[in-house]
Amino acid sequence: VSRDDDYGIYVNGASDVTIKNCNFTNNGMVSDAIRVVNAKNTVIDNVSIASVGSGIRIINSENVKVENSFIDNAKYCINVIDSNKVDLLSNNITNNKIAGIAIAGTSKNVNIKSNYISKGNIGINMTSANYIYIISNYVGLNGRYGIYTNCNIEKMEVKGNFIDRNVQYNIFNDYRVRNIWVKGGEN
Repeated sequence: VSRDDDYGIYVNGASDVTIKNCNFTNNGMVSDAIRVVNAKNTVIDNVSIASVGSGIRIINSENVKVENSFIDNAKYCINVIDSNKVDLLSNNITNNKIAGIAIAGTSKNVNIKSNYISKGNIGINMTSANYIYIISNYVGLNGRYGIYTNCNIEKMEVKGNFIDRNVQYNIFNDYRVRNIWVKGGEN
């Protein structure tokens, strides 16, 4: 999908969907390359997304996996809102304008594992969420923060990551944050 002002792929209310081996470029700076809403059991695998409004937006969905994908030059590369059981695995995320990965709303049980997140504004941004696991990622060279949390999260684990040369802070949590556990990997 190239040069479109609407969504590249829009999934609404479906179950057992697989999106695989797709390319999205320059689809307009107002839309999402892939939007998944009210869906269950969705796999997004080996997609390439470049120069879009937002890369992948997941809203009110359950059992979603995004893996082995490349997302470059988007406002949000991956944005998870009000969703449960989301796995973000082995993705290459670069040049975001707002956040490489953003978790918001009532999202819970989100695994962010083995991703390369770099050269954007904020690597991983959480504005509300519960049970977040950030494991074995590279998060570096971002203009503001590597990992930013500005809400209370019931449980979040950050471990085994290489968090490197983010301009303001590698990990930043504001005064509202409690119950954060960070182990190893931070300079």
